[in-house]
Amino acid sequence: MRRLLLVEDELNERFTLSRLLEAAGYEVVALPDASKAMGVLGEGDWYALITDVMMPGTDGLTLAREVARVMPGFPIVLTSAFHLCAAQLDRLNISPLHFIDKPMELPRLLEVLEHPAACGRPRAAPSLPLPCLEER
Repeated sequence: MRRLLLVEDELNERFTLSRLLEAAGYEVVALPDASKAMGVLGEGDWYALITDVMMPGTDGLTLAREVARVMPGFPIVLTSAFHLCAAQLDRLNISPLHFIDKPMELPRLLEVLEHPAACGRPRAAPSLPLPCLEER
């Protein structure tokens, strides 16, 4: 069974997403923060990381960078209610990396998990066209 590491600080979102992913056939280890996630990365065989971007303490972007440093090529899915544009994702220089806006559409998340390397560069889900800070 494919094991996912889910990092989400909001209890209800963490619980709901865990149950939905388990129903889809994944084994899910759900944690409330990045420090706990870094503590378990060396334990076992992981399939992918799903992490919220905005969290207290270490944020999801920092977690993604650290995971990519110690596990190059490891699939990472960033999620946030605050849209990240393609230029922001490109600067992370992580592959495979995907971004999914909240509220997440489960079919989109499952598609990304089924084919995490389908895109060689960071890919953002379609959303409202919001300018990046450097484009202002």
